[in-house]
Amino acid sequence: MKKKLDNADNTVLLQVITEQQQTIQKLHQQLEQLQHRLDKMLHLLYGTKSEKKSKFKPEEPAVHSGTPSSKEPKSTPSNSNGRRQLPIDLRRERLEYDLPEEQRSCKCCPLIMQRMGKVLTEQLEFKPGELYVIEHVRIKYSCQDAKAILLQLPYHHNQLIKA
Repeated sequence: MKKKLDNADNTVLLQVITEQQQTIQKLHQQLEQLQHRLDKMLHLLYGTKSEKKSKFKPEEPAVHSGTPSSKEPKSTPSNSNGRRQLPIDLRRERLEYDLPEEQRSCKCCPLIMQRMGKVLTEQLEFKPGELYVIEHVRIKYSCQDAKAILLQLPYHHNQLIKA
């Protein structure tokens, strides 16, 4: 029942074995590379905050899900207090709050205070079917002689934003 293998069969078998060993070696290298990339990504995701600062740059291009990735436009710039500005395409209603003429006189001199600037506050309002912005503008006044005096109307209770 046992057949003797001739030299030709032995060489063919040796070639098949060496090809399989090379394939196994390549797959093992590929597995090590993928494991290294996975470790880096997990470290980036779950590492401490100071370690997360380094950006992950993959050596190979990432596999796309079939849809072309387009860069999303930047969001609206934020104010210094962290709130986003309201969209500029919304309809705006401007309400100006000005001091009456009798309150514009300076207390230290007989001069009438001059307009110095304004404070703009935006409030988002909703009517069924539309969003719009109310711009509250409070005018500021200052005396030319006594630069330290500044007058403006206080916020009205309707101007306060409800949380």
